[in-house]
Amino acid sequence: MEPLKVCFVGMCLVGMALGCRNDSAAPAVVAPQDANHGVVAPIRSECTTKRGISKADQRVLGGAIYVAYRAALSKDADRAFQEFSRAFKKDIDRDQLRRFVWPAVRRHVVKYTAGPSDPSFNICSSKKQKMGRVKVFVESNDPKKSNPPIVMVQEDGLWKIEVMTP
Repeated sequence: MEPLKVCFVGMCLVGMALGCRNDSAAPAVVAPQDANHGVVAPIRSECTTKRGISKADQRVLGGAIYVAYRAALSKDADRAFQEFSRAFKKDIDRDQLRRFVWPAVRRHVVKYTAGPSDPSFNICSSKKQKMGRVKVFVESNDPKKSNPPIVMVQEDGLWKIEVMTP
């Protein structure tokens, strides 16, 4: 077994063991409550500067995300993955991308897009990290989910995804 897998499995087993212990002295975790002792709903992340992205133009910040979302909404999984992976940096680990990121993005993509057949979405905010690297936050349509960050980098004059939170 590969060292990374062994480490991951080991961490999972330790986490399960610690999480399953019966410690009656441990405090219970409860949701925040209002003055009337009712449970407070999760606070929705604000979308401060909404900027709509509706084109696959990777010369524009967000264009690669549109490409990825369009691919994730596609029915043809194999061909769609090829398009999806082209939205990412050249040196991204394609095997990890296919195994972990791709299925999660396909599962959650409609939480961020205009609809099940429209990959348009909104960027709520962006933070320049250094030259040619920007973290953007995509608006979530799910009131229980915060706006996920996606790190974009410039590569050969085009914006590419470096890190994507599904």
